[in-house]
Amino acid sequence: MRVSFPMIDGQMLDDMLERGGDFLLVDLRSEREYAAGRLRGAVNIPCSRLRAEYRGLPRDRLVVFYCGRGSNSLLACSRLAPLGFWVADLAGGLACYRGKFLEEGPGAQGNVDRSRRQDVQW
Repeated sequence: MRVSFPMIDGQMLDDMLERGGDFLLVDLRSEREYAAGRLRGAVNIPCSRLRAEYRGLPRDRLVVFYCGRGSNSLLACSRLAPLGFWVADLAGGLACYRGKFLEEGPGAQGNVDRSRRQDVQW
């Protein structure tokens, strides 16, 4: 059984954030990467902890996943959609995001590093 889920681009995500829709934005990168910069309103669940923590995610509203380059968020969506979660993937992750909701953290050194690739850990 193949379950599909939407892939959204940066403009679509910006539109959703501007409207203030009822969805959860999840950053799958490491705590260090999250601290350096993240999308406004995102919560951090590192990919390495998602397997243990996914049961706490809401099933009654959209969960939008993103990571550094898109591979971990794609995997998370493909694993959680068949379990009944309403999920979407930010295509290409932060490496492709060019919207206006990127926030740097207090420990950031310049821009968020968009070049690092985080390997899939599931």
